[in-house]
Parts: sequence; structure tokens; C-alpha cells
Amino acid sequence: MRSSLLHASLALQILVWIAPATAQVIVTEPWVRATVEGLTATGAYMTISSSRDVTLIGASSDAAGHASVHEMQMHGSTMTMHPVDRLPIPAGHPVALDPGHYHVMLEDLKRKLSVGDRVALDLQFIDAKGARQTVHFVAPVRDLTAQDSGHIHSDMKHE
Repeated sequence: MRSSLLHASLALQILVWIAPATAQVIVTEPWVRATVEGLTATGAYMTISSSRDVTLIGASSDAAGHASVHEMQMHGSTMTMHPVDRLPIPAGHPVALDPGHYHVMLEDLKRKLSVGDRVALDLQFIDAKGARQTVHFVAPVRDLTAQDSGHIHSDMKHE
């Protein structure tokens, strides 16, 4: 009996010690831009915050054949878009993925995404110690004109 209590106490202490070591990554206000017939790519947008420094290193979605983090930039009068391998998320400083800058690019869509649909996404993170974390969430699909509709992916140079 005493041995069982000792083991339970030790397990609880280890659990309390390990729990704070994992960053708490939170995704808020996620949404995905609706598509029109024939469009095979779209963007997913959200705000990411973390209790510890982490880096966004990947994305996936069951609605797309491929998902990755992209950045849009202006070069003179031309807007370009290119994938980024890593996006730092500093502790206590939310990072917005929004139209016109960083976003999750969903490519090779498996279906048309209509307003009211919901899209499951997974984001993969790594911290400074190499610990990996996947955050799963579901994002509603919004109208094409939602927030900054002037930046439709098909009108951009994609690197």
C-alpha cells in the first residue's frame, strides 16, 4: 500500500513538472476563404499565440492535398507570394495570419469550399528544446469578400 502511494505521488510530481514544459499554443478567430468553381487553392487565416517561444513549421488539412505557410510581400508595385519553412511565434506576442501577409495556403483542394462549410486544419509547432506539438482546430468558411478581398491568390505572382 505504502509503495503504491509512493509511486502515485512520484507520478503526480513528474506530471506537474512536465506540464509547464509544453507550450500552450492557442489559435483564435480562424477562417478560410470560400472558393469559386474551378479554384484549386485558397487561404486560411487566424491569430496564433503561445505561452512559450515556438515556431510554426507545418500545416495540413483534410480539405487540401497540400497545405503550407506562405507570406505575401510587395516588391515595387508587384505583390508576390512565397512559402516560408518557419514562422516564429514569440511568447506572449500573438501573430496574425491575415490576408495580405502570412497565411496558410491550402492547395489542390479536394472540393469547392462554400460559405458555411467548416475546414479541419492541423498546425505543427516546435519549441527551442525540439518538443513538437500539433494543434487541431476547425475553421468556418467565409465569403470571398471577407477582410481584404483585393488580394485574391490567383492575381499574384507565386514563387
